[in-house]
Amino acid sequence: MNRIWRRFSRDLVKLIANSNSELAAIFERDMSNKQGKGIGSESTYNEVYSALKFYAPHKKGPTAPLSLDPLIVFDVGANIGNYTKEVLKQHPNCVIFAFEPSVSSGSKFIENHKTAMNVTFEAFGFSNEITSKTLYSDYPGSPISSLTKRNLEHFGNEFKYEEKVKMETIDNYCAVNGIVPNLLKIDVEGHELDVLMGSLSVVDKISIIQFEFGGCNIDTRTFFQDFWYFFKQHNFRIYRVTKDKPLLISKYIESDEYFSTTNYIAVNSRVPA
Repeated sequence: MNRIWRRFSRDLVKLIANSNSELAAIFERDMSNKQGKGIGSESTYNEVYSALKFYAPHKKGPTAPLSLDPLIVFDVGANIGNYTKEVLKQHPNCVIFAFEPSVSSGSKFIENHKTAMNVTFEAFGFSNEITSKTLYSDYPGSPISSLTKRNLEHFGNEFKYEEKVKMETIDNYCAVNGIVPNLLKIDVEGHELDVLMGSLSVVDKISIIQFEFGGCNIDTRTFFQDFWYFFKQHNFRIYRVTKDKPLLISKYIESDEYFSTTNYIAVNSRVPA
């Protein structure tokens, strides 16, 4: 029966593609979205919910006393704090360290979370070295600000704003402060791999890493394959965030190079599947 259904589905797709190219494009996009591809800009709730599914103490109840087993979260690329806000909703007794180098975005983050006693804000970003870099954006505080001057002429966007920002490494920050996150979220517009390369001494101790992949990786020339082999080397399983449930990516295939905003969760192998 499954074989008959698969054949029927393939024939239907071919029929659609041959009869109407515009409809075929819509069908292709919808099928990709069903797999989580391209839904990153609208998936903050699912990102947090999916990540916490792998955090065992959370399953015992999000209102468990902080002293029992605090969830430590690093929100890297915090912008104005939407991810932090969602984590606080779903796991209010967590401890969050938020990192945002943009002065404009950082000011808004501080304003949005000024009453949150369990949130620490740091006005710098993370990379693979301790240095200063230039942050480019289409406007101050833009959520697509990047350390790369992106070419977005095809969208009518111009990265004409520049800001000197301070960069740290996760390795150094963790060593100085004596902490390691349970959940590491990275959304730094194409420089996620640099952040990971600056965490090599602690990455094996992190339970869950949630990262973004998309059009910005075209500009930085990084590929999903780079992430795949990084996490394979460190014994993490990779899941794609979907609107339903995390989808395990059991092996790398070239069609995973989907350059429309998509979010992934890498789970340390010591965390039960």
